[in-house]
Amino acid sequence: MTLEPAIAIRAIQILLGAGILLQAIEVLATRSGHALLCMGNRPYSYTVQWLTAKMLVRLLLSIPLIGGLSQTLSVIEPVFYMALIISTGGLVLRFDGPLGGGSDSMMFQALVGLLIASFGVVNPILTRIGLGWIAAQSVLSYFLAGLAKLRNNNWLTGIALQTLLRSNGPYVLLAPARSLATSQALCVAASWGVILFEIGFPAVLLLPWDGKLAMLSAGMFFHIANAAILGLNRFMWAWAATYPAVLYFN
Repeated sequence: MTLEPAIAIRAIQILLGAGILLQAIEVLATRSGHALLCMGNRPYSYTVQWLTAKMLVRLLLSIPLIGGLSQTLSVIEPVFYMALIISTGGLVLRFDGPLGGGSDSMMFQALVGLLIASFGVVNPILTRIGLGWIAAQSVLSYFLAGLAKLRNNNWLTGIALQTLLRSNGPYVLLAPARSLATSQALCVAASWGVILFEIGFPAVLLLPWDGKLAMLSAGMFFHIANAAILGLNRFMWAWAATYPAVLYFN
């Protein structure tokens, strides 16, 4: 079984658009949280105005991305993607942490892939290259994250996970999750589970269709758990948006 490129691109658009829309709504609705997000040399008021304007633009751009309006406007579709790429790149460069962390970086890469694929009307091979770019970024992100954890003794011993669960940082932790930090054995097992999954993720490109679905389902469970426990909901949408591209390469 294979996934048609048009279906893969449409699924990526919807998932990516949902993530961008969610981010815009969250930031615009949480004005009190801007003080935590707006760091740098600019005056606070200037930064809030800049951020608010950018989020309004992203909110408006996410709607046609979800609705598929850009597909009917193939001539300006690359311009549409470029606007989102510039906007996302600005967030990655301007901010760090909860706003401009890994989710924005992955969204940026997915948008680059969609931009390349949008030129498939000129040459169909560009559609495949665009989807390949997204799939490669997805696979590499997992593998490199797992490799970094494998080289970190705190992850190997479960200390990193314990520290994260006990922290009072920017993430919203569920109360039951904090109790998991009391079990060293559980933290070690969970840490190794994450490491092995991330290191082994490139194998998804070699698996048959059913194996791909199983691997990607495990990935979705991982991101849904992170969203529920750590509040990393935008990460779920960002990485889920890359999965159709991974499925395409069957």
